[in-house]
Amino acid sequence: MDQSQVQNMNQAAQQVTQGTMQSLQTINEQAVSVMQGNMQLAQEVFQSSMQQLQQQTQAMQQVTQTLSEQAQSQQPAVQTLVQQSTNVYSDFLNTAMSLYQQGAQAWAQAAQQSMQAAGQATQQSMQAAGQAAQATNQAAQQ
Repeated sequence: MDQSQVQNMNQAAQQVTQGTMQSLQTINEQAVSVMQGNMQLAQEVFQSSMQQLQQQTQAMQQVTQTLSEQAQSQQPAVQTLVQQSTNVYSDFLNTAMSLYQQGAQAWAQAAQQSMQAAGQATQQSMQAAGQAAQATNQAAQQ
């Protein structure tokens, strides 16, 4: 091999090496560019997610505040409803107790009247028996 052929081979090898290095540098630059794009995309997704979470948190705080205010505004109505229900139930029990007492009093009066009637009937029977005994004694003496 003569010198010119060696020189041509060296130049060709150098061109291939330079071409390979340029290709690798281009690939490396593209990889860095893709990685930067992916990193930027990941940051945007993260920031978007964080913004959505913050918005949802704020919305939940507002809903919670609204529910709390509604519960506080309804508390007097609930207390009134409970008080009225208690009053109605108390009136029902008082009415039932009153009817029971009236029934018990009526039964006691009826029992007392029956006892008095029985006592009068017994007394009348005793008087009649006494009169019959006297009449029998008088008739026997005659």
